[in-house]
This record gives sequence, structure tokens and C-alpha cells, in this order.
Amino acid sequence: MSMESSRLGSGSLRADLFLPAELREELREPLGDLMSGNEVISALKEGEKWYTVGDQCTLTFIEENIVPDIFIIDYRIKREPNPELAARFQDLSEVTKTVVNPAGMITRELWSSILESLSSEKKTKIEVDGEEDLAALPCIFLAQDGAQVAYGLPDRGVVLVNVNEASKEKVKRILERMGESNAS
Repeated sequence: MSMESSRLGSGSLRADLFLPAELREELREPLGDLMSGNEVISALKEGEKWYTVGDQCTLTFIEENIVPDIFIIDYRIKREPNPELAARFQDLSEVTKTVVNPAGMITRELWSSILESLSSEKKTKIEVDGEEDLAALPCIFLAQDGAQVAYGLPDRGVVLVNVNEASKEKVKRILERMGESNAS
């Protein structure tokens, strides 16, 4: 059975995925265009869905009064808890989901929350208990073509990914190289 049909074929995830050490370096490279906060705001495509991953990245949009269709946050900036973030992100979404997702992982719970949220028309906040660093991968892989996914690269800027066949293929190759864990 191919990796594709066993793990990613149906859009659902069979096992939690974890990031092997050799992929960490690779993921420091942007999956899309690296830009400043102002540049990313002006690069948004009117009428398309867009999603943000990370608190600082999401704040960039909220400070411009733009609420993403889905935003995935863990109330931390550079791994440091930030109590003010809860107030900033309150009342911005119609739906709030809370998922557990340890550092360096993409859990089935996170994956299915993203998948469900993508099929909803409601603004959705996904609060991650753990770390949301890798959530951009399922967002890009599962989102419809034409959508845009923004995530932060600490101290470097915001990465904006236009979801299309090429970006999905790039992410699929990364997901297929992640390890499986059935420990959850």
C-alpha cells in the first residue's frame, strides 16, 4: 500500500505525525514568500479564504482589523506565554476549538480540527494546548486551491503561501517524511 493511500489519501490522518530531526532544518526554509507584516497584508487576495498560524502572525492581521477565516494560536510568542493574547483573540471567531498538540507534532486531533474548520463558513479560532508550529502544513495540504496560509518565521517575518497544486505537493512530500506515532 502506498504511503499516500495509507496516510493522507482520504484527507484524514491515521496516526499522529512527528517531525524527525533531519526535517527541522528544512522547515526553517519558507514554504512560500517571506515578507514583512505590511507586505503580507497587501498581498492578500480579495475574495479568497485565508488562514493564519501563530500568535504574532495572527496579530499582524488583527491589528489591521482583518480576521482570518481560521487562525491557529497557542497564546505564546517565541514559546513564551503571553497573557494579553487571550484578550486580543477573544470575540473574533464564531467557533473556538481547543486541541492538544505537543511540540514537533501534528496530532490527529489538530488535523481533524483543521479539516472540519475548512469546510465551515464560520470564522474559527483553533487554540492549541502545546505548540502550533507545524499547523501550517495541514492547513496548506487540506485547504482549497486559491486560499492563502500565513505563518510566522521568528525574527524573519511572515511567510505567505498561495495554496495550489505545487504548494500542496511540496507539503505532501514533507508530511510523507514525518514519523508516525500511535501514542496518543
